[in-house]
Amino acid sequence: MTKFYDRDGGRLELSMIDKKTGISWEEDFFDCGSLTYNEEEEAYMVEDVLYLIDYAEDYITGTGDFWGNGPIDTTDLTYTCNLLA
Repeated sequence: MTKFYDRDGGRLELSMIDKKTGISWEEDFFDCGSLTYNEEEEAYMVEDVLYLIDYAEDYITGTGDFWGNGPIDTTDLTYTCNLLA
């Protein structure tokens, strides 16, 4: 599970795990290598944590940014998203 936060106080834990391999790939999906990591927060800084939820759900349903791709086979993906207070 990867943690994210934004300047408005939003906190998010999110994971995307390939059920066949057990590999967690949300850090690749959100290109975390280009984000600032805060060791105290143990989280990546983003503009808006709610956008990450929308982006991941667009990927899963094949809508929005991923329109035309069609929904993915969710039998191959474990998606967990926890918006924190």
